[in-house]
This record gives sequence, structure tokens and C-alpha cells, in this order.
Amino acid sequence: DSGGEVKMYDFIINAPLSQGLTIPMWSPILAGFPINSPLIGSFLGVVFGFAINYAYQYWKNRNDRNYYMKAITSEIGFCISTLNSYPNILPTDRWEAALYSGILRRFRHDQVAKLSKAYHKIREFNLFMDYWHDNTTDAYCMHHRQEELRTDLEELMEWLNPSLMIKADEAG
Repeated sequence: DSGGEVKMYDFIINAPLSQGLTIPMWSPILAGFPINSPLIGSFLGVVFGFAINYAYQYWKNRNDRNYYMKAITSEIGFCISTLNSYPNILPTDRWEAALYSGILRRFRHDQVAKLSKAYHKIREFNLFMDYWHDNTTDAYCMHHRQEELRTDLEELMEWLNPSLMIKADEAG
């Protein structure tokens, strides 16, 4: 250095500062790339973007699942109250909305199985109601089907209510 030029060096490894600040080679993540490298910034930006998107999708799926579960539970409650009064056609709109929206893939398998079975019985009851109103068949048979469906739906409600938030949260 006889020319009077003073070189400044990075304090971590002996590299000129003109290359930018560096991370030592023993760093397992950045492996010696300069801190201000566009490659590192781009890579960390993409990783951060994926992490934010994953967290948002998890939050959205959880909220959608809870929304549909509450809607289905309230529809089943309405079916029970309808069965307690004069029997009429029972609604299945919220179940069908959940079915066609694809949100059921976010539910646990046992929840979907029990709900499917219950809504199948509701559809059978609705078909029987149409037949019963048209043909005025045996009132005992109608009353028996009404009581059986009400019992099944009440058991389902007892199973769903405690598990509505706890078991849905465990499923992730």
C-alpha cells in the first residue's frame, strides 16, 4: 500500500467493503451471500409472501368452516322445532350450500358422515311428506317417522353443540 490508498474491510470476514457486507460461510441459511444482494431480498420476499398467504388461507378456511357449521346447526335446530309443531317440509338449503361450495372437505370425516346421514333422513322425510299430503296415508306411520327423525336430529344436536368449536378447532 504505497499509493496511500486505504482499503476498508468487513469485520466478519476479510473482504473489501466494495463487495458489500457479507455473512460468513458457516451461516447455514445465507451461505456467504452479501446482505444487500438482490437474490437474498427476492428469496426472503417470496418466502414471506408464501407464509402470509398460508396463514391467511388457514384463517379463512377456519372461519368458513365455523360459519357453515353454525349455519347447519341452526338449520337442524329449525328442523327440530318444525317437527315439534305441525309436520311440514324441512329445509336442506344450508346443507346443500355447504355441499356445493366444497367447504365439507374442511370438516372432519365423522362430522360429514353424521351430517350426511341426518340430511339423508330429512330428504326421505320430505319425500314421505309429499306422498302423505297427496295420499293421506296412515297417520300412525307419519307420526312414527316424525318421532324417529326428531330423535335422530336431537341426538345429532347434542353431539354437534359441544363439538362445534372445540372439535372444529382441533381439526385445524
